[in-house]
Amino acid sequence: MKLSAVIATANRAVHLAEAFSTFLSQSRLFDEIVIVDASSDDATKNLCTNWLSRLPLVYIPCQIMSAAVQRDIGIKASNGDIVYFLDDDVLLEDHYVEEIARLFENDPEQAIGGVSGTIINQTYGKPGWITRQYLYFMAGEYSFSYAGRVIGPGINLLPEDEGPDIKQVEWMPSGACAYLKTALNAVGGFGDFFKAYSMCEDVYLSTRVAQKWKLMNTRKARLFHKDLGGKTHKNWREIGKMSVINRWMVVRDVLHKDTLLNKFKLGISLLYDWSSALRNVIRGREHFRTAIDRLLGQTTGYISVLRNNGLVSGRKSET
Repeated sequence: MKLSAVIATANRAVHLAEAFSTFLSQSRLFDEIVIVDASSDDATKNLCTNWLSRLPLVYIPCQIMSAAVQRDIGIKASNGDIVYFLDDDVLLEDHYVEEIARLFENDPEQAIGGVSGTIINQTYGKPGWITRQYLYFMAGEYSFSYAGRVIGPGINLLPEDEGPDIKQVEWMPSGACAYLKTALNAVGGFGDFFKAYSMCEDVYLSTRVAQKWKLMNTRKARLFHKDLGGKTHKNWREIGKMSVINRWMVVRDVLHKDTLLNKFKLGISLLYDWSSALRNVIRGREHFRTAIDRLLGQTTGYISVLRNNGLVSGRKSET
């Protein structure tokens, strides 16, 4: 099967170059790497020109800085049977590409529509007693582990880095996964709802694919994510608002669970987030102003959910 990678990037040429270096060391190489660039300068364009002799790069400039929009452009431009989505600030371990491709190629009936790798510095951890009660309430059922699941009002939990090497999951993070191109085409990619920060676009895409195909996570495909977004985001109030509205959109349009109970659970989840933010501020893990702006945005988003079911004028999603 032909392997394409799609990377949405903007103003991170130095980090993208480090990612490129890890692509060269792969036990199986990409057949093409589509770079969709929304940078404000030519640094990324020049980087791709310099790397053309070493990697099969396809450079596409983009006027819109949005992960979802850029990735949709990349999907249309890609020619692979499998499309890998990678963030521009990841470092792949040597067998990442091969291990994900292996699952697709050992599935001749194409029952698997997506495979995610394991982000070694971002995994599901064993929750404490309070968090276990919170997850139990959100899920409405007891489970030994909620890793890799989407529970309650669209709460998505990362897969865990323990147990069987391959597990079925309910969603996949877009910075560390791959899809069958036929599955992406069938659901129409990310669609036109997500703009700017594209909050929850990964949950929206993967849960729609999961309605017709299996989603798997493999611990054999491993990468490190620098997670630079938190350092470059500026409008935290808008991020907070969209994180709630976009999450509810998944609940409403994909999971079809827009019930009063889940609206109540969404409110409880915000209280939980607020208490976590308070602890992070006290411990010096988050700036007070950032936390306040984000929480005010979440509150605004929740009010929108209560008043008009999260519909945003001019941005109603496709169902």
